[in-house]
Amino acid sequence: MICSLSKTIVVLVYDRRGTQRCFEELSRFKEASWVVCDVRSQILLSEKGLSFITEQDLFSGEEVRLREDEELARDLSENWFKSLAEDSSDIPFDIIETYYTRQFFSYFLVLLRALHLLERIHSRYGDCTLVTTDLLASPHSIRWSEEESPIPCLLRSLGKQLYIKWEILDSGKETVRKKQPLKSLSFIRNWLRSLLDLKLFPQKAEVLLLGNPKLLGPVANELESEFKMNALRFRPTFQNNKLKSSLDENKIRSLLEKSRVFEIKGMDLFSLVWNRIKIFYQQEYPKSKASAQTTSQFLKKINPKVLLVDEDVTPYSKMAVSQARKLGILTIVVSHGLPGLRHGFSPLTADYIAVWGDFDCNRLQSWAISKNLIIATGNPKYDNLCKTDKEEGPSLKKIWMEKFGWRVSAPLILVTPDSFKVNGLELFADQMKTPEEVLMQAECFLKVAKEIPQLRVIYKIKQGKWDEAFYGALAKKWGGLPSNMKWVSEGTAVELIKASDLVFSGWASSSLETILLKKPLFLMHFLEYAEIFPFSAYGFKSKVKSANAVLEVCKKLVQGQLPLNEIVSSQECLTRPFLLARDGQAANRIASFVHQQLQ
Repeated sequence: MICSLSKTIVVLVYDRRGTQRCFEELSRFKEASWVVCDVRSQILLSEKGLSFITEQDLFSGEEVRLREDEELARDLSENWFKSLAEDSSDIPFDIIETYYTRQFFSYFLVLLRALHLLERIHSRYGDCTLVTTDLLASPHSIRWSEEESPIPCLLRSLGKQLYIKWEILDSGKETVRKKQPLKSLSFIRNWLRSLLDLKLFPQKAEVLLLGNPKLLGPVANELESEFKMNALRFRPTFQNNKLKSSLDENKIRSLLEKSRVFEIKGMDLFSLVWNRIKIFYQQEYPKSKASAQTTSQFLKKINPKVLLVDEDVTPYSKMAVSQARKLGILTIVVSHGLPGLRHGFSPLTADYIAVWGDFDCNRLQSWAISKNLIIATGNPKYDNLCKTDKEEGPSLKKIWMEKFGWRVSAPLILVTPDSFKVNGLELFADQMKTPEEVLMQAECFLKVAKEIPQLRVIYKIKQGKWDEAFYGALAKKWGGLPSNMKWVSEGTAVELIKASDLVFSGWASSSLETILLKKPLFLMHFLEYAEIFPFSAYGFKSKVKSANAVLEVCKKLVQGQLPLNEIVSSQECLTRPFLLARDGQAANRIASFVHQQLQ
């Protein structure tokens, strides 16, 4: 039971279970203000009839500060360990740590956003008591999960400096995660496979490909068929969670404290970040060191002239590229997606990067990647889409409509919404998409389905308990899912696009796939923020910015008044800048570049 609360009470929640706990404890305080960082919590509070604001409401007008947070998070992720390398020349601290800059960037960004959020709460509510719940799980990695928040740690360490009174409730019984029964067997399997990789795998290859087979497979096929080059699609496996770090943690801690690298705006955050850094040195560092050695031996055995990867920012890919470059192997990234966020593409570790089109070239150059390292090729994963049989669409529509017992002649729309972020506080100044927008999109089409019964709606969601729980709770809030609408997790987006009469998309890949398949497309953009990919600047006009706009488009579709052919024709303005060409030759262009480099 909470006592001695200030007159103004602010309840901050970031998970559904913690929200329920706060509601049970604080429902008698009618004057409490609620701040929500989780869409499932928004649904619960709506059911309880409580008003609330979101973290995005508090950050409104803070774009400059948000951008500063990002730059600081990026600087920390790239430099926090540099003092260790300077003071411990016997240990190459600046090598393995750089493999994890992307993960540390996300970690530091959430931490800084949480600090920023507390400052905004104090600025808005003044002398208040902030009530929240504790972490649901102890830290286990260098990233925040969707069930964690740094808020309790910040309050305990810096509450007085932030001029905020606080009370932290436990969030109830913790869910005990059952151990995987075959976990020990997986260790044995991976260990045996590692031995096979190094000792029994006899094959040599001119080109080694590590990454998404749908992206790199077409390139391998072109290398082999067109240029008669031996291409190997393989990845050495190394996994042993029982390795222990031989590093002196006390020395590392002392050096980091002395460096004061985590002193930000007069506040020392070292005590907050040390636990994650310690976990990094206990778990990731020894595994990465061993994995780097295994990969280096594997590369020497295969002896490729070229290494192709689908990205060079996640730990293993970055490590593989680094090891390959040490051995004089040419390294090329075949871009896995459009460059929306800098920390997924820059700085470039590989020698070259093959990108989808002119837009990618311009954006990467703006992120200080030399023009000489960028090759515009198109996306090899989309080559087959350029050759799609137009007659395939009606047959696929018939399959899906009959699957749900729908009349085949009814108009069918597909919705490919934005994805949830791992943590609600992981916001970007130039990409202010939050889980709130996902909620708005879902509620919009629930309304559309209810108001236009002649329409059929397939809403493509990801598989996973997080999504299923969210969409299940949302449908319950709306009195159940309408019979003419389905949440669909199975099947591919491409298959569903082919089957649909009209597509509403919230993300770039689905949009470009729709354009290549010559299906009419509308982009959803419900909140006010800068476009991640400036389709408008290239002449794209089919957009909807509100539920009412979506409703009007769908009514016209049902009434046969939507100029579908004109919409399809207008979409071609994006082909050149975002896809380079519609000729299906992206894989061949990449293979040609590889062949030229070896001449």
